Amino acid sequence: MPASAEEQDTDQAVSMLLQVQSGQVTLVQPAHWLPEVVAVITRIRPEIAVPAID
Repeated sequence: MPASAEEQDTDQAVSMLLQVQSGQVTLVQPAHWLPEVVAVITRIRPEIAVPAID
């Protein structure tokens, strides 16, 4: 994913993603995680919102 001037802390986010993928970190999801993700995708890339959540 290319860096965005609108987003901060992308280095930390990528680091966390890599830790999750390697099994070093386990995430705990709140019940409302899917609506939150959908809201962000819809705001940032509305053209992919429907396929992304399908």
